[in-house]
Amino acid sequence: MFPGITDFFADRFSEIFDPGKEESTGRFRVEQRETYFKLFLERPIFGWTFEGFEMDNPLVDWWPKYSGQHFHESYMEMLFYQGIVGFFVKFSFLFYLIYKATSKKLTEQTIIILSFCLSGLLFSFSYVLPLIYWGHVGLCLYYIEKDEAGENEVDMNNDEKLLPRQKRALREISYN
Repeated sequence: MFPGITDFFADRFSEIFDPGKEESTGRFRVEQRETYFKLFLERPIFGWTFEGFEMDNPLVDWWPKYSGQHFHESYMEMLFYQGIVGFFVKFSFLFYLIYKATSKKLTEQTIIILSFCLSGLLFSFSYVLPLIYWGHVGLCLYYIEKDEAGENEVDMNNDEKLLPRQKRALREISYN
């Protein structure tokens, strides 16, 4: 039906199993990680900030000057530009999600959106996370906190779960 399309996809998918293959996108990512990690080690705390954005790209010469480093990995981008401090600030939301997810009972809705958010940790090895992803992380934070608030709510119609002092307080309120 489409001549050559099978070969095209076979070639693209072969890179998954051989990321070091010459001229592959996987090889470029490996080279980028090695090159920028050495630069990160020169300024590990706060990174290269705007100086890094303005420096010449050490791997390729076809990107315009002063246009950034064009990263293909969120982790390396953060470590290079903002150092360890920026890395932990940016990804602290995801660390918090992991902590909350393992420390409480979650609703089905929250588990679904949490799965999407945590998959970003894997996705970050190959791509820089888009802005919309962080919107989903915010939504997930909302659902986790909402679930927690729901656990602490008291059902005023169910007297069995109330403590004696809570029952007295409710009676006083309802008589006034």
